[in-house]
Parts: sequence; C-alpha cells; structure tokens
Amino acid sequence: MDWDIIVCTIVANAGESRSASLAAIEAAGDDDFEAAERLMQESEKAYLLAHEAHMEILKRAAGDDPVPMNFLIVHAATHLSNAEVTKDLARQMISILKKRR
Repeated sequence: MDWDIIVCTIVANAGESRSASLAAIEAAGDDDFEAAERLMQESEKAYLLAHEAHMEILKRAAGDDPVPMNFLIVHAATHLSNAEVTKDLARQMISILKKRR
C-alpha cells in the first residue's frame, strides 16, 4: 500500500470516528441512547480502520521500509490520537448522562 493511501486512510477514518463520537454525545444529550450506541459502534469501526492503517506504518518501520517522516504522517497520527481520546471521553459522557436520566 502506498504511503499516501495509508495516511489518507488514517485521516479519513479517524475523522469519521471523531465525528461519530461527537454525534453520539449529542444524541445522548437528547436522551436518544439507542442512537448514541449506534454512533459509538460506527465510531469504533472507523477507529479500527484507522488503527489498522497505523499498524501498517509500524510494521513497515520495524522492517526494511523506512517511514518518511513528514507533515502528513504526523498529521495522521494526531488525527488518530484525537479520535481515540474523543471516543473514550464520549463513552464516559454517555455513561454519565445515562445515570442522570
């Protein structure tokens, strides 16, 4: 897989994961916990696709394929980290909102 495709896969799916997590928080805030759970499942699926692409970078780095350190790779890693944090916080916020229901 080409480096540009790997990076775009991470950015696109991490962004989708983050957006779905934020939409899940909004749904939970509206007491629509079924939609919140569905959105969190979408978030997790997108996150896993981004994570798999990130693992491809790590596998290549461990092998003989040097990783080009450039802005796009750093940008992709930042998107992945943001998606993970947003997903974790969304789970916690939804749990708190359910308890206050």
